[in-house]
Order: sequence, then structure tokens, then C-alpha cells
Amino acid sequence: MRSFRRAVAGMLVLSTLVCSGCFLKSKTKKENGYSYDDIEAVMDEFSSCKTENVEDYIHASRQGADFKYLICSGKEAQEFYTTGVNRLKRFPSMKISQLFYSMPYKGGCFFMVTSEETGKGNMYFKMLCKSKAVKMKEFDAEIIEADEYQYLIYENDVYYTLIYQCGDTILYMRVHKKSDNVVEIADAVCEKFEIISPSEWSQKE
Repeated sequence: MRSFRRAVAGMLVLSTLVCSGCFLKSKTKKENGYSYDDIEAVMDEFSSCKTENVEDYIHASRQGADFKYLICSGKEAQEFYTTGVNRLKRFPSMKISQLFYSMPYKGGCFFMVTSEETGKGNMYFKMLCKSKAVKMKEFDAEIIEADEYQYLIYENDVYYTLIYQCGDTILYMRVHKKSDNVVEIADAVCEKFEIISPSEWSQKE
């Protein structure tokens, strides 16, 4: 009987340790990278429409639907980034495993990608900062190192341009300043990820 009780007690202790390990692993993963679940939660808060696949997103775009977004992975993510996001070759070529994409309001663009190969995030971030779509030299913008991430932010009369990198995930946002709702969405994404937001940055400048 004592042996049975010891065995049960041992199993309970082991279960507790395993669950604790799972919690710590999940927490560490969230701290060390931007979460697609988190950005989806923000989009849903603002009643954005999630399209189930690339075809639905393209169809919604043709219909002129506003505040829609797409999250995809694998081959679908790579093809959409290459032929959709980077259709004009203004962004760098990147091999990615997952993608979030949205175009909220006039010429704005939000996308988040995770590199297919581990350890390529920093390289892709620097490539993006030097790409045709980003005018860091024109605005004398600099890459800033923060505690857990690095970023580049600048603005003109119409847009904020913001790029963040943490681990192998990169977030790019071109935010239309005259749309309060879009700025609010961008601020909410940044708050969720615990990174500096466009509104916070503009107040510091």
C-alpha cells in the first residue's frame, strides 16, 4: 500500500514539473518572439476580417473590402510574400515559414514574417531596413537596439514607417497618420508585443 501511495505521489510531482516546464517554455517562446496569435487577437479586437486563405484575401481585395488580414504558413506564405507583398520588388527576397499581412487604409501596409531558417532574422531585418521601400537614409533614421528587440522608425507628413525584429520574426508597418483607427491598431499591436509604438515614438521626438 505504501509503495502504491509513493508511486501516486511521484506521478503527481512529475506531472507538476512537466506542466511547469510547459508553462515556462511557452512563456519563454512568447518573450523571445512576436506571436501570430497575439497579432490576430488585436485584429479581431478592431473587427478586422480574417480571410481563410490567399484566394479569399485576393477576392476580398478586389471587392474593395477594408480592414482584412491574412495569416498563412509554409509554401502558401512564401508564394504570397514573393508574388503579393513583394510584387514590385521593393522589399528584400526572404525565405519565410509564416506570414501575416494586412493593408489597412490608403497605401498602408502591415506584414509580419518569420524566417524559414533559424538565425536569419537579424540579417533579414537589416536587408529590409536598406530596401527600396524603406528610406532610412533620406530621413536620417537609425536602427535602435532595445532590451529584447531592435527597431527602425521614421515619419513623413503622411506615414509612419516602423520595422521591428525579435529573434527570427520581423514586423513591418506603414501606418497612415491621418487615419486615427489605423494608428490605434498599430499602437495596440505594439502594446501587445511590448515594443515602442508610433504614438510613443512621436511623443519622444
